Amino acid sequence: MVDEASVGGADADRSDEVKTWDELMSGRWRIVELFDVEGRRHVVAQRRSGAPLSRLERQVLERRARGEALKVIAMDLGVSVATTSRRLRAGMHKLGLGTLADLSRLMAR
Repeated sequence: MVDEASVGGADADRSDEVKTWDELMSGRWRIVELFDVEGRRHVVAQRRSGAPLSRLERQVLERRARGEALKVIAMDLGVSVATTSRRLRAGMHKLGLGTLADLSRLMAR
């Protein structure tokens, strides 16, 4: 079964966009494909089972997508660089992302 959500456009309610984004970033969805068409970003996602993103995974993903170094993220969050790296890998796996470029494209909303 495929679930579909569409947000954006002239008639879009901002709260619907935020709700869809939060649902995606919760880790309950796995990215199947990212692509751009005519300047608009499209994300194809599939509902996934398993644990959602932890708070630490989400923090690491968001900061790494902005280009922050793992060492800086680790120091700010009070964890080791190894833990930060593991949380980054786990979060990317949960979201179905293979590269940091995919992460950056996803987060550049």
